[in-house]
Amino acid sequence: MPNYYLKISKIFLLFFVLFLQVTDSKAQKKLAEKADSLFSYKKYEEAAIVYKSLLRANQVNRKNAFLKLSYIYENSGDYPQALYYLNNYYNLNPGDKVFDKMNQIALENKYSGFDRTDLNFLLMLYQQYFNYLVIFLVVVALYIFWILVRKKYFHQGVSGRNIAIILLYLVFLLGLINAPGNYKSGIIKSKRAYLRTQPTAAAAIEGFITEGNKLNVLGQDDIWLKVLWKRKLVFIKRSDLWLVEN
Repeated sequence: MPNYYLKISKIFLLFFVLFLQVTDSKAQKKLAEKADSLFSYKKYEEAAIVYKSLLRANQVNRKNAFLKLSYIYENSGDYPQALYYLNNYYNLNPGDKVFDKMNQIALENKYSGFDRTDLNFLLMLYQQYFNYLVIFLVVVALYIFWILVRKKYFHQGVSGRNIAIILLYLVFLLGLINAPGNYKSGIIKSKRAYLRTQPTAAAAIEGFITEGNKLNVLGQDDIWLKVLWKRKLVFIKRSDLWLVEN
């Protein structure tokens, strides 16, 4: 009998959770419609507040929200935030037009980090064709695996050199798949952010960078981010920039 009541309780709890999810989804949809309505009536400040709340809840068409927020902040003259949201949009929908738009805003405001350097160009191609590249390399890996199985079936030997090459290939593939999580970029939001030689406030100041500029982030140490600046690895406080989403 106790088991029967326990099963009933679990079923009830499951339906209750599903009900809450459906209700929350409907509420988020109404909020999204409200944000789009405010935007269409040019009530940009109010629309921005709603879009940001939806992004925090992760229950929204992120492409739409990022693009609208970018337009709102560009329209109000807040170019650092405009670039931040446009860069987030670009990471979800990479393309030359969006890249050129970011570069244009950056040039007009003398911000660095958005130009077509070799590194930025490679990262753009990487983001734009990442899925296709991974699919191709996985297909190659499966083909290699099929060959090994075939050789094993027909009792054909596999040399140690071939095994080493295959293992290196698999390590490369795993590294490529995990690479987006290791690389990030950030846009400076502080009027003046100091760059230090070590991840501590007591370290020597290497220089400073002003708002709107973009940095490539290569790692994190507590509240400090390791960034590439003028071909040097330096550290900046996490609170001094907006991290662009991958």
